[in-house]
Amino acid sequence: IISKPPAPEIADKVMNYVKQECGKPVIVNFIGAKSQQDVPGKNIVTTLTLEETAKQAVKLAGIFNAAGELTEAEISGLAKQEASKLADGQKYLRGLYSGGTLCYESMLILQDYIGDVYSNTPLNKNMKLSDVYKPEKNSCLDLGDDEFTVGRAHPMIDTTLRETMFEEIASDASVAVILLDIVIGCGVHSNPAQVFAKLIKKHKKLAEAAGRHLIVITSVCGTADDPQNALLQQKLLEEAGAIVMPCNALAAKLAGKILGETCNKEVN
Repeated sequence: IISKPPAPEIADKVMNYVKQECGKPVIVNFIGAKSQQDVPGKNIVTTLTLEETAKQAVKLAGIFNAAGELTEAEISGLAKQEASKLADGQKYLRGLYSGGTLCYESMLILQDYIGDVYSNTPLNKNMKLSDVYKPEKNSCLDLGDDEFTVGRAHPMIDTTLRETMFEEIASDASVAVILLDIVIGCGVHSNPAQVFAKLIKKHKKLAEAAGRHLIVITSVCGTADDPQNALLQQKLLEEAGAIVMPCNALAAKLAGKILGETCNKEVN
């Protein structure tokens, strides 16, 4: 069971049903909600990230294999390596998300490294962007929110707005890291990685020519059985110079660690 934090009375109704009526194991992730951790129930496992939720689900199904996972030391080592390449003045992160759930999860994880970030859908209402088309300091945008989709298709289908914003952000000399989600499956863009691979390659070269190192971190939400094929999508992004992490949570974690290496925790 996965959702953004529901109203307390709805959360109670759901959890009570799970405890009293469901005899099977249930993994619950009300993303960012503290109350779910206090719910007793022999058949309930509560989790904090989408990655952890998926792992628990397949573990309980008896098919989980953790081989090939990144260790904490490997993520920290990669963060130090990337941070060492940044030019003076590169200190901010910008996230361009096509979906609200992944944006929300990223902001929760980033809190531990850089504090609250600005957004059109912030965790802290004081971090609401005054102009959603002009992100400032550390910002994450949910481009699937209503204010961006009036008169245009959802960004999982139409990548045009996200492409434009990527180009603007990538040209900003103060930006160190860009976070992207690539969502695949039926009914969405036929090849989103190809679109952003071209932009990543272009702007990494432009940044290098200007004496900067542009870091683009992404993850692909999907499987090899999706029409776009997650493995092929990952390959396109990696060949363009992006860092492709196994999941959205680890992408945000790496970004936070990189900024933690370059400056003190930002006080917004």
